[in-house]
Amino acid sequence: ALHNYGFSDKLRFDFGLRYDFSNIKIKGFYDEILYDYLIGRNYSEDLANEYALRSPELSKDFSNFNMKIGALYSLNNRIDFTLNVGSSFRNPTAIELGANGIHHGSFRHEKGDVTLNSERGYIIDFQSNYQTENFRLSFSPYLYYFKNYIYLRPTGQFSVLPHSGQIYQFSETEAILTGFELESNYSFGKFNTEIILEYIYNQQIKEKYPLPFTPPFNVFAKIDYSLFEESKFFENSVFSVNGKYFAQQNRTAQNEEITPSSAVFGAGFSSDLNFGKVKPKLTLSVQNIFDTKYYSHMSFYRALEIPEQGRNIQIMIHIPF
Repeated sequence: ALHNYGFSDKLRFDFGLRYDFSNIKIKGFYDEILYDYLIGRNYSEDLANEYALRSPELSKDFSNFNMKIGALYSLNNRIDFTLNVGSSFRNPTAIELGANGIHHGSFRHEKGDVTLNSERGYIIDFQSNYQTENFRLSFSPYLYYFKNYIYLRPTGQFSVLPHSGQIYQFSETEAILTGFELESNYSFGKFNTEIILEYIYNQQIKEKYPLPFTPPFNVFAKIDYSLFEESKFFENSVFSVNGKYFAQQNRTAQNEEITPSSAVFGAGFSSDLNFGKVKPKLTLSVQNIFDTKYYSHMSFYRALEIPEQGRNIQIMIHIPF
C-alpha cells in the first residue's frame, strides 16, 4: 500500500506498508558415499553423520510486516533533501538454512542453520543534493540497525573435507551498519570529472567484532575528455582516465585477514563510428593499467592469498541492427 501526499510545492511525503508471507521447502539429502569415506578414515560415527547430512529436510514459513515514511524537501531549484525512515526484512535462503559442504567457487566449507529467522532491521537514510548547470554534489549518510543480521561467520574450526579450509557458518547477530556516500560531478570545457567516496562502519553489538567481508573506505576518480568534436566520422568520442584507492581494512571479524591498502588505475576510449546508416560503437578499455598486485577484502579468494586480476585490455564493438 502506497500513498503520496504533497504538503506544498516544496514538501512531499511518501508512505508505504507491506506484508509478505513465504514458505521454503528443502529436500533432505544424506551422502552415504561421504559417510563411508569418513568412516574409512577412522572418524567417529557422529562426525561422519554430521558431514554426510548434506541438507536437512525442512519446511518453514516466514511472515513480515514493514512500513516506511519518506519526505522530500526542495529548498529551491538547486538544493533538495530526502529523508527515509522505515523497517526492512530479508528471508534466509535455502543455502543459508541448509548448506553443508564445500562451496567450490569460494574454496570453503559453508554450513547453514535451520533455526535462522527472517532478518529484521530498521533504516534511516538521508540524501542532500546540490546541482547547477555544470556541477552536482550529493551526500548520502545512512544508519541500519539489525536485530538479527544474517552473515557468513568464519568459525576458526577447520573442516575434515579435502580442500575445504575452515568452516564458515551462517549465523545471526545484532548489528549496526552506518556510513556515507559522497559523489561530485563537474564539467568545464571539454572535461568532465567524477569523484565518489564510500565509507562503511559496522559492528556486531554483542560480540564486539566488525562483520566479515566489509569493504574498506575507498575513493574513485575519473576524468573524461571529449575528442574529435569537428569530425564527421567519430561522434561522441571520449577519452578517460580513472583511479581507485582502497584504504587498509583492519576492522576485521574473527579469523579474518587484514587487507592492505591499494591503488589501481585505468584508461579508456569510446566513440560512435559514422558509416552512414550503420553507427557501431567502439570501446577500448584498460583496467589495472600498471599491473598492480592487490587484494579485495570482499573477494572469495582473499583467504587464499589470491590477488585480483592484473592488467586487463578489452576492445568491444557494438553494432546496432
